Amino acid sequence: MKVKFLAVACAALGCASAFAATYDPATTTATQTVYIAGASAQKNALLATVPTTIFDTAAHGVLYITGANGAVGWLGDAKAAYGGGVTLVIYNSTNGSAAGLNQVISNTTAEAEAVVMASGNMTGCGAKSAVSAPNIAAEQITCSGPNAAREADMALSDVYATEFAPNLLSSGTNLKAASTSASTGVEGFGVIVNSVLYNALLTKNIADGLLPTTCSTATAASLVVGTGNGACQPSVRSADYASLVTSGGQFNSSDAFGVVAKDITLCRRDDLSGTQAASNLFFLNNVCGLQGFSGALSVVTNADSGPGYTVVDADNVSTGKAEVCVWSGSAAGTTANANYGIGVVSTGEKDAVDATNAKPFYFVKLDGVSPNYTAAGVYDPLHRANLLNGSYKFATEMAAYVKSATSLTAGNGKVARAIADDIAKTNNSNLTGIAYLAGTVDATKTARYTKGGNNCSVWQ
Repeated sequence: MKVKFLAVACAALGCASAFAATYDPATTTATQTVYIAGASAQKNALLATVPTTIFDTAAHGVLYITGANGAVGWLGDAKAAYGGGVTLVIYNSTNGSAAGLNQVISNTTAEAEAVVMASGNMTGCGAKSAVSAPNIAAEQITCSGPNAAREADMALSDVYATEFAPNLLSSGTNLKAASTSASTGVEGFGVIVNSVLYNALLTKNIADGLLPTTCSTATAASLVVGTGNGACQPSVRSADYASLVTSGGQFNSSDAFGVVAKDITLCRRDDLSGTQAASNLFFLNNVCGLQGFSGALSVVTNADSGPGYTVVDADNVSTGKAEVCVWSGSAAGTTANANYGIGVVSTGEKDAVDATNAKPFYFVKLDGVSPNYTAAGVYDPLHRANLLNGSYKFATEMAAYVKSATSLTAGNGKVARAIADDIAKTNNSNLTGIAYLAGTVDATKTARYTKGGNNCSVWQ
């Protein structure tokens, strides 16, 4: 009788781990492995969907593994529809979207990013611990190896493969080696600055009459301890940022924003990044302007650095490094920059308003429209109110590419396709900075506008 009562109590309290222990990665070899590469901005979508979409937790829970070289993975039993058996799904976003696409396009494992965790008998594993965030997995663990080169089954990209700068993809725009899924959503991007530039822009906006003088107390520091005053969030003009990031631009200095002159560090992403591709598309009409009308502007690189103007590019191989760079002046900095820092990241990132951030950065309005406050100045924790209604324009359609050599009738092909489909659906997640294009129509999640599969098109 006591046993029966215990079982009922555990069912009520969610004691799933008592009945569905996770596998030991040091002794378990997966019967199938699926490798996803590419965009870092879509990581939260994977965290929210992979465990519930792919895995059957009746016999075993899902173990979330952090490995070497930036790779993470999920280990558990796949649902029968996806081949069944012990399955490892690996994700590695190192170097971003184009790096992932190159791994799908190629038929080799020569790319540096192809080295990820191996599929079984892992080494150097620590102790398992509970996962506090919902949907990620039942438990988590960190393992150091073994690592091996692997072909990617799918790549996630912040933009379509044809929208990267020429010659970045290993086969140019030839995607015969890959088959594309539907768009996976609309992703917002934002200009971020450090506290020094935030406060300088605030002062400049007030002086220009763009903000009331009562905003003089709405400093960056005040945003850390509360939701801040969105009506006083400073704004930059897209034309000014374009000038800053154009090679040979009119203002490759802090003069672009008319603020008190200081040294400025531009923390752009590396060329393989989808975030950088989105920035190039929006601010510089690159690559769209290369298609016969000569309207594209050239993108600055570290070679354009000069007195008072530093461009950090190749070091910013991830969103996190770009954020640290804006705060400190370098991708590995440990001290806050006393001068200006600026760059672009996905609006899916948690800014200093969301949580205490030891290396804070701050979104600013773009052409008077905020990525993280409503038009009324109310803080928007999901960073998408103005994205959904079309007033915030700096956004792209995302995409997923499944390698054609990955048979869609095999388990790993079905897994890849299911993930590509489910991360786009409103009913599977509630992601910051993302407007959805599939699933149940939800006015608080579903995008009112699309670009129709072409980020060179206008929103419609």
